[in-house]
Amino acid sequence: MMTHTWHYPINLSQSLKLLESPEPLFTGDKAAHTLTLTVTRGTEPLPLTGGTLRGYFIRGDGETLFLTGTAEDNTGTLTLPAGCYAAAGAFTLVVKWAGEAEITTLLALTGSVLDSSTDAVADPDHVIPSLSELLQQVAKIESATARADTAAAGAEAVTQSVTDKLNRGELTGKGLTILGYYDTVTALIQAVQTPNPGDCYGIGASAPYTLYVYDAVGKGWRNSGSLTGIPTGGSAGQVLTRLSDTEGDTGWTDPPVTSVNGMTGAVTLPASTLESHTLGSFSWWMESGTWTPLTKHDLTEAGLYLVIFRMELAAAVTGQVLAGIGLNGAYTAIQTVATGVSGAHTTVTGVFSIESGDSVSCSVYGGAAGTYTLASAGVSLVKLA
Repeated sequence: MMTHTWHYPINLSQSLKLLESPEPLFTGDKAAHTLTLTVTRGTEPLPLTGGTLRGYFIRGDGETLFLTGTAEDNTGTLTLPAGCYAAAGAFTLVVKWAGEAEITTLLALTGSVLDSSTDAVADPDHVIPSLSELLQQVAKIESATARADTAAAGAEAVTQSVTDKLNRGELTGKGLTILGYYDTVTALIQAVQTPNPGDCYGIGASAPYTLYVYDAVGKGWRNSGSLTGIPTGGSAGQVLTRLSDTEGDTGWTDPPVTSVNGMTGAVTLPASTLESHTLGSFSWWMESGTWTPLTKHDLTEAGLYLVIFRMELAAAVTGQVLAGIGLNGAYTAIQTVATGVSGAHTTVTGVFSIESGDSVSCSVYGGAAGTYTLASAGVSLVKLA
């Protein structure tokens, strides 16, 4: 295969310039051009090994291709794939090197892809963009990619949450069937030696019985709580902690609740937002792929906190909307907002280790931009330790 090689000596001590390609590309080609970049800083070679050589090829039809090259010593190599030759017209190419501690733009290039069937320039009035315009365009592409990655990570977190609940038997899609009762877990294990996934038995000498469900993933019987729905030692509305981490221990106790910013007990914070509003009339524009804070609270007292975020919109939503709790902007507790119902809503819970001066944000995230109206919201914090 005949390949044209373009050699570019790059000195990072010199200012970056927008260059013209030495020759045009032609539609229908594939891997016909290879760029080699020899990089120095002053007179010293700049090692590229261990980093990633990235290319952003913006075609004449507006499509952007993401290219990955190779790096060895202070030389990087990038070969243009078939997609770079797919559309006639002007193209621009930006090449960056991403190391562990820095990202550096090495090359900015502009040129044309000619239609090989007519041998004519598809865009004869093409105006070469300025370097600043080109780098701004690439920055927007990188930002959009980062938002898409964040959205994908958020969707993956929700999917994992649902999967975990399915594995724990919390989302079965069918009624609960108790197959029998045994006085102890040991008696259950001895009697049922070939259980099926989801098999459920009650354990105890008398009510309230504790339910044990067979977990096909973990290959064992899982304590799934009491038939009453309230653990022994608790009452409706209480926040409880386990007496011990021992498997099968069903004893519960009140956690050592002290205070939240000087207030004792379970504290419900006002649904204040980053801007003043009245519940039921507060509307905001939610940007696609971006966490939009509804409430934000700065905490002055360090400790382990249980955070509960409840929110309801004034109307139904059709696309995916997530609600999340973030510590200093990192959202780790995420729940899907109910869709297709009047008054889309959800409740998110999370436990966070807080340092003095940390901020807790309760935010929403959507795949489609639009205006939303908040019907109600509330944030409860309990300091567990």
